[in-house]
Amino acid sequence: ALPVDVCRLANLTDLQLSNNLMTGLPPEIKLLDQVIDLSLEDNALISLPPEFGDCTSLTRLTLAFNNLISLPVELTKVGELRFLSAHHNKFSEVPECINRTTSLIT
Repeated sequence: ALPVDVCRLANLTDLQLSNNLMTGLPPEIKLLDQVIDLSLEDNALISLPPEFGDCTSLTRLTLAFNNLISLPVELTKVGELRFLSAHHNKFSEVPECINRTTSLIT
């Protein structure tokens, strides 16, 4: 899991956490409200906490190659999100929040 202390790095804007075998993220992820680019690809994530919606500066999110079965609807609150990569997960259908996130560039 992501150490909570990382979430307290208030001025962090780019966080690359790929290939770490993480299975989850703490609710304190919401403290990373300055992060613009977050890469979580190739871990073992099964879900994202709803607090993810508080990462309001996020413009690029990479979630590919995990074990996600859904995405939190709160992701729609990330109004700056332009790029989302979530391929190679375990979605049975397109997560609802993707259709409702109007800032994504298609």
